[in-house]
Amino acid sequence: MNSRQEKPTTKPPVKVRPEDVLKSLSQHILVDGFDVVVDLDRSEVAYIHDAKSRKKFLDFFTFVASSPVGLNHPKMRTPESST
Repeated sequence: MNSRQEKPTTKPPVKVRPEDVLKSLSQHILVDGFDVVVDLDRSEVAYIHDAKSRKKFLDFFTFVASSPVGLNHPKMRTPESST
């Protein structure tokens, strides 16, 4: 590495097996109630891929983001609301 190149400031990524993720996280945060290890590379659209069970689950939690707007709210269906 020449003197003009900056040295990396982060350590290499830590590899943790999916089976051990929650055990590792539980040393620092509360992890009860959500026994899923989300695989961000394999998850897509409205499906979460669980790295532990290797199953896909429909993500109903995404509705939380749109729920405050309401279902078929008239302001969301009229052209003047888009201006």
